[in-house]
Amino acid sequence: MPTVRNPWMRAERALSNLSLSTPAPSAELTFDALRLLLWLCSERAPAPGAVRAGPQGTVVMRWDQDGSWFELEATTVGRATWRAQLPGGGMRSGSLNRPAVDLLRSIIPIL
Repeated sequence: MPTVRNPWMRAERALSNLSLSTPAPSAELTFDALRLLLWLCSERAPAPGAVRAGPQGTVVMRWDQDGSWFELEATTVGRATWRAQLPGGGMRSGSLNRPAVDLLRSIIPIL
């Protein structure tokens, strides 16, 4: 299989392969996570570096850079939460909204 160079396509491919995980996210949650990916892309956020299944059948997207990280978890259809390790060591968390994406862009800029 050829290597996918586009980071958004890599994230989509990883999301599509989550059906092979245990526990696998439901088809509805996987589709909702795909909507999140498309929304993040439209908001000019960086593509996640990793997409994996969470321990309770959730979808987890993660960004890492220089000791800081941002993690987004699609928990149920229509609901996502996030956690972030800020530069300097502070932590923040909340529900996903446009200010959270602004924070993501400030922690993990598009390279």
